[in-house]
Amino acid sequence: MDLDPNTPGQQKTITLDNQGTFKVDDQGNITFTPVPGFAGVATLSYTVEDNQGATSNPAKVGVTIPNQPPVAENLNLSGIVNTSDSVKIPNLVATDLTGSIVGYSLTSLPNSEQGTLFLGQTPITDLSQVQGLTPEQAQTLAFAPNPNFVGSFVLNYLATDNFGATSNPATLTISVVAAPIPTPEPTPEPTPIPTPEPTPIPTPEPTPIPTPIPTPIPTPELIPTPEPTPPRSSGQNSECNICLPAPELPNVIFPEPPILGLESPNPTFSILNGTQGNDVVIGVIANQSIFTFGGDDLITAFTGNENVYAGEGNDTVDALSGNDWIEGGGGDDLLRGSYGNDTLQGQEGNDTLLAGIDDPDVPQDLEGRDWLSGGTGDDFLSGNENNDTLTAGEGNDIGYGGQNDDLIFGDHGNDTLYGDEGNDTVIGSPTDDVVNADEEQDVLYGYTEDDLLQGGVGNDTVYAGPGNDFVFGGQGDDLLRGELGTDTIYGDQGNDTIFADNLSIGIDTDALSNTGDGADVVWGGAGNDWISGNRNNDTLMGGEGDDTGYGGEQDDMLYGDVGNDLLYGDQGTDILCGGDGDDTLYGGLGQNNTVHDSSAKDQLSGGAGNDLLSANEGENKLCGGDGNDTLYSGQQNDTLSGGSGDDWLFGDLGDDLISGGSGSDRFVMSAETGFDQIINFQVGEDILVLANGLTFNQLTLTQDGTSTLIRVGDKSLARLAGVSVDLITPNSFELLS
Repeated sequence: MDLDPNTPGQQKTITLDNQGTFKVDDQGNITFTPVPGFAGVATLSYTVEDNQGATSNPAKVGVTIPNQPPVAENLNLSGIVNTSDSVKIPNLVATDLTGSIVGYSLTSLPNSEQGTLFLGQTPITDLSQVQGLTPEQAQTLAFAPNPNFVGSFVLNYLATDNFGATSNPATLTISVVAAPIPTPEPTPEPTPIPTPEPTPIPTPEPTPIPTPIPTPIPTPELIPTPEPTPPRSSGQNSECNICLPAPELPNVIFPEPPILGLESPNPTFSILNGTQGNDVVIGVIANQSIFTFGGDDLITAFTGNENVYAGEGNDTVDALSGNDWIEGGGGDDLLRGSYGNDTLQGQEGNDTLLAGIDDPDVPQDLEGRDWLSGGTGDDFLSGNENNDTLTAGEGNDIGYGGQNDDLIFGDHGNDTLYGDEGNDTVIGSPTDDVVNADEEQDVLYGYTEDDLLQGGVGNDTVYAGPGNDFVFGGQGDDLLRGELGTDTIYGDQGNDTIFADNLSIGIDTDALSNTGDGADVVWGGAGNDWISGNRNNDTLMGGEGDDTGYGGEQDDMLYGDVGNDLLYGDQGTDILCGGDGDDTLYGGLGQNNTVHDSSAKDQLSGGAGNDLLSANEGENKLCGGDGNDTLYSGQQNDTLSGGSGDDWLFGDLGDDLISGGSGSDRFVMSAETGFDQIINFQVGEDILVLANGLTFNQLTLTQDGTSTLIRVGDKSLARLAGVSVDLITPNSFELLS
C-alpha cells in the first residue's frame, strides 16, 4: 500500500479479512472503514523509503475499534382501550453497530393495580422470568390491563449484544384509556296527543247542564293550524325572557405549519466525508459538514454548528452541542439533537428524532429550541426540553412535545400527538384536505397546562387533559374530551361526541368541590352531535343538526339552536333553550315518576317549532314559544306558558300556574292532577281536556269571585281566572282517551 500521494500508480487501499479496509486519500490521510460487527485492533504494517532508495525498518499503524454497546430506544404503546384483553407489546428495539443483539431483559413489571404481563401464554410474576430473553421470545410479550385501570406506566428494559455489552436503560411507556360510554338516551313516553274533533250538543235550556258526548279522534301527530306558519325565530323566548343570547365562539386563529428551508443556515469551514459502507465518523472540528453515503453509519458531531447529511442506510447521528442541521436521508434513522437549537429531518423511512436530553440524570438542554421534521414514513418525534416545533409529515407518526410550550403538527396519516407539559398547540392534520375518513384518524393529548388542540380532517379523538384548553374538532365525526379545567370545545363539522369533562371524579379532583375541574363551554357545530356537560356549570350549544345534549351535574345552560334537538338538564337548576326546530326538552333526567332533586328550578324554552317540554322534578318554568307545543309540568308546582300556536298543556301532579297564550290551546286535567290556576283562557277558542277516565258528569263548576272553579268531589282541579261560570258549557270540554 502506497502512503505517499506523490507516487501515482501505486496501491491506495488494502483490505484485511473480517476487519475492514485501510485507504489513503490525495492528502495522505489514512481512513479505516470496519466491516459490520468488527470490534478489536486492526493493524497495518508499513515501511518508509527515502530518495536514495533506502528502506526503513518495518512499522505498524494500529486502529482500535472498541465494541460499542447497544443503543436501546424508548418506546410507546398508547391509546389502548381497556377491554381487559391482552395487547401485544411492540417489539423492543436496540441497535448495535459493532455486534448483534442477542438478548433483552426487563427491569420492572406492572403492579397489581395496572395489569399483568404475559410471555406467550405465561403470566409474569417475577423479574427472573424476563431476563435474557431472545429477540424472538421478546416478541411474544403481551399486556392485559386490569378492568378498572386507566392511566400510564413504564416498563424498563436493557439489551445485550454478542460481546456481552449492555445497553443504556430504555423505557416502554404504556397508556391505557377508557372506552367512551355515552349515557343511553332515555326513551320519552309522553301521553299521546290527540286532535279531538268534538260534536257539539246544543243546550235546549239555559238552566240544566247536559252531558256532552264528544267523539275524539286521537292521533300521535299534531295537526297544524291552517293559518300560515309564523317565521322561525331565534332561541330566545320574548314572552318568558328565559334564554339570553348564546355566547359567541371566540375567534381563535390556528397557526399554519412552518416551512423548512432547503439549505442549512450554518456556514461550512471544513468537510468530512464517509464512504458507501458502514462508517464510524467522529467530527471534532467546529462548524464542519459531514457527509456519509451508503451503509448504516454511526456519526457523532462534538462541537460547533455542524451540518450532517447521513445519506442512505439506517444511520445513527448524535449532534452533541451547537445549533446543528441534520438530514437523515433514506432508511430508518435515529437522530439526536442533544444540546443547542437543532434542526432534525428524518426525510425517508421510519425515523426516530430526539431533541434535547431525555435522561433526567444528566444536565438538561435548557436553551435549545428545536425543529423536528419527520418526512415520510411512520416516525417518532420527541421535543423534550424547551419550546420545540414538530412537523410529523406523511405516515402514521407519534409526536411528544415534552416540556414547555410546543407547536406540533401531525400532517397526513393517522398520528398520535402528545403536548405533554406546557401550553402546547397540537394540530392533527390540515383542515383543507379532502381524504377518506380512515386516512386521518388522529389521537391528540393535551396533558398539562392550557393547550390549543385541533383534530383537522378525519374522525379524530382529542383528550385535552388538565388545564383550560381550547379544543377544535374540525371535519369528520370526532370524539372530544375536555377533561379537567375550564375548557372551550367546538365540534365543527361532522357528527361529534363531546364530553366537557371526566365521566367520574378521579384522583385529580375533590369529590365535594370538584377542585381541578371548571365550567366548560361547548359548541357542537354542524352535524348531529352528542354533548355531555357532566360536572360543573356548563354551557352547551348544539348548533346546526339534530343534537342531543346532557347538562349533567350542577347548573347548566343548553341551547339546541337549529334542528330537531333532544336536551336533558339532568341534575341541578338548568336553563334549556330549544331554538329553531321541533325540539324535545327534559328539565330533569327524562325519567317518569322519579324525583332526584326537588330543589331544582329548571327553565325550559321551546323557541320556534313544535316542541315537547317536560319538567319532571323541581319547581320549573316552561315556555313553549312559537309553534304548536306540548308542555308537561311534572311533579311539583310549575309555571307553564304555551306562547303562540295551538298548544297542549298538562298540569300533572303539582299546583301549577298555566297560560295558553295565543292560539287554540288545550288544558289537560284529571282526577289525579293538582290544583291548577289557568289564566288567559279564551272561551270558544281554548279547550279543557279531561283525561284518565274523568268525565264531565263528575265535575262541579261554581263561580269563585271573578273566576270559575272546577272540582271533582271535594278536590279542586282548576280555576279559570277572569272567566264567568255561565260561559263554560259542555262545548268547552273534550275527552282524552
